[in-house]
Amino acid sequence: MNQNNIPIPLTSLVGRQKEVEAVGRLLSATRLLTLLGLGGVGKTRLAIEAANAAASKFRNGVCWVDFASLIDPLLIPQTIAKALELYLAPKQAPLETVEKYLVSKQLLLVLDNCEHLIAACAELAEHLLSVCPKLQVFATSREELGIFGETTWHVPSLPFPDSQSLPPIPALMEYPSIRLFIERAAAASPGYSISEINYQPIALICQKLDGIPLAIELAAARIKLLSAKEIVDRLTDRFDILTGGSRNALPRQQTLRATLDWSYELLTESEQRLFRCLSVFADCFSLEAAEQVARSNLSISERSNFLDLLVQLVNKSLIEVEIAAPLSESGTRYHMLETIREYASEMLATSGETVAVHKAYLNYYLGFVGEAEPKLYNQEQSAASDQLEAEYDNLRAAIEWSLENKDVEVAAQLVMHLSRFWQLRGYFSEAAMWLDRILALPDTADHTQAKLLITRGHIAEAQGAYEQAAVLVEDSLAIFRTQGDISGIARGTAIMGIIRVLQGEREQGIKLLEDSLKTFQETGDEWQSARALLYIADSYNRMGDNKKAALSCQECLVLFKKLGDPWGITFASGIAGEIARHLGDLQQAKEYFRNNLVFHWQHSMIGEIPYTLETLSLIAISEKDYVRAVRLWGAAEVLREKADAPLPPAYQSDYQKYLTLAHEKLGEKAYSAALQQGRDLTPTDVIELATHDNLIQLETSSAPENEPFAEYHLTKREIEILRLVATGMTDAQVAEQLILSPRTISKHLESIYSKLNVNSRTAATHFALSHKMIE
Repeated sequence: MNQNNIPIPLTSLVGRQKEVEAVGRLLSATRLLTLLGLGGVGKTRLAIEAANAAASKFRNGVCWVDFASLIDPLLIPQTIAKALELYLAPKQAPLETVEKYLVSKQLLLVLDNCEHLIAACAELAEHLLSVCPKLQVFATSREELGIFGETTWHVPSLPFPDSQSLPPIPALMEYPSIRLFIERAAAASPGYSISEINYQPIALICQKLDGIPLAIELAAARIKLLSAKEIVDRLTDRFDILTGGSRNALPRQQTLRATLDWSYELLTESEQRLFRCLSVFADCFSLEAAEQVARSNLSISERSNFLDLLVQLVNKSLIEVEIAAPLSESGTRYHMLETIREYASEMLATSGETVAVHKAYLNYYLGFVGEAEPKLYNQEQSAASDQLEAEYDNLRAAIEWSLENKDVEVAAQLVMHLSRFWQLRGYFSEAAMWLDRILALPDTADHTQAKLLITRGHIAEAQGAYEQAAVLVEDSLAIFRTQGDISGIARGTAIMGIIRVLQGEREQGIKLLEDSLKTFQETGDEWQSARALLYIADSYNRMGDNKKAALSCQECLVLFKKLGDPWGITFASGIAGEIARHLGDLQQAKEYFRNNLVFHWQHSMIGEIPYTLETLSLIAISEKDYVRAVRLWGAAEVLREKADAPLPPAYQSDYQKYLTLAHEKLGEKAYSAALQQGRDLTPTDVIELATHDNLIQLETSSAPENEPFAEYHLTKREIEILRLVATGMTDAQVAEQLILSPRTISKHLESIYSKLNVNSRTAATHFALSHKMIE
């Protein structure tokens, strides 16, 4: 399956065809290419176009990794793993996971915005290139990586005319800088065009801005407020001031600074205040976040006009708007370009407002995670996780800022509120990193220290570091006992029980879990009670006591359903499925695991999928559906290899009996063929194979020649989706009907549109009706 997550630009690329071709030639001749240039010159935009042009030459596609909002260099491997959609195994270092995945891939890895992480990016690129022979790295930065084998290419400004000897207007429009200005000005003020009146000042604008795309776009956006001549008049004063300053600065840096200073000066005092405040956001932000953070720095009247002020910043191209996708509940989000954010941050520091605004930023996100955390234990779990994911870079920045300013208690609260989110999403390595940094700081209050220790111990347990986890939990228990914290003691005892169970000491683990369960039941803590029962049920089931396992499982399932916790419900359902399988009720077991599989797929819980596929494979073998079983096993193998999460030894002997039977029944040739077919399946096909009975013909094949749409090479699944869409169903309704995720339906529709040469649901529906696909 090819990787391709190249960003989709919202505007056209003007005047860069020669540069795209030049970069393409360099990409064909070197394994490491770095685009260099100042902020705003268009490195990222050029890289997008060049990567798209080169994508077909890489068998495994292109992976785009944006470091613009990343602060901590230790998170670079995890950021790359996320872009590659890799599952980070608990015991596996993120870099090792990335390395093992890329070692055999012919892939273009694009590292965008490396300048603030230059040393770490250089080290990582050098390492990956040395161990991954088919990998190529394409970076953008304000300075070179400085490693052996690197080819650098400076991104030039757009060509501009000499304002002293201008050609006629048709020839003037051949200059990319002029075309860019006109195009962006027309977007700001519809109908705007070059004329005998404005062509001279337009040319002068492009010349004075040295053809820098960002500066030109900022100037063009002012056309709704100023004429081209008025813009020139304002630019002149700013340039004069800068050229009288330091001669050591690069001319382009002076020009960009002039452009930003000029843009800033055009703002009202209220707009400037808001502009400075918004620089604290490390990534996209919501309207609510912006308003709450800005309250610390705005007057009462300005607060009442907040939306109008924000609109003005959007109109003046200092803030960009990201409209939510259809069916999304995330709402509109906003962001600053990196260069503009850096400038605004400097203005914030100069104003003396940094501390006050950052405190407001911390307070907002502390409240945000505090409000989100309880939802991670109920029916709002998925939505809350998505909300936290959307704000993740801002949350990281909040933790980092609180640590840099020695505000340990705030950092600890943020981290503890996020611990459940980290566990649900499998971000164990990052959770451990933050917790270790906080635990290493002195003067932490005892109660906070105990909570941090137990949280860190839980993370270590999830990573399989059981001895380390036990030491951490024992340390927390010592503090809880000294303080007489009954709830803390019960939580620590429960985690110790889980550790013992996972180590194979099931009887001791059950005793600890049952001891904690009594306290949870006495204090009315239903979620902790349910989790304790969950592991008790799992332990009894693996010990062969199906009766006790079933009783505990039913009890915890009732509690999790009452609470509405999807994680708990699916975990308990998995145990119920295993109990049913051991008792011979294969249909019920299959239903449990199919439902779990769909849930894990829809919620991107990729690490949970291999076990579910393997269990469904065993069920299929029990049903003598050997081809399906081996395909499922092959698919699970690939996912385990990708995540570097091998099947636990405790399961291997039992599972091998089933596989040996399938091998004997199919024979070597058919078995190997089925195994390879499973390994070659796309994720969508895996889900379909696992959740649909009597599905022997793989859905990746095109429809038969006598099937409608055969000439367009639609798959059977695509035809099925198109028919449902043509009836008026939304993506969500189609997904529910076919037991797939809305995201999967969206991907199918993109393929359908491409094959039918249409660009909308309406056009696809019209096509289906005209070809009598529906009545």
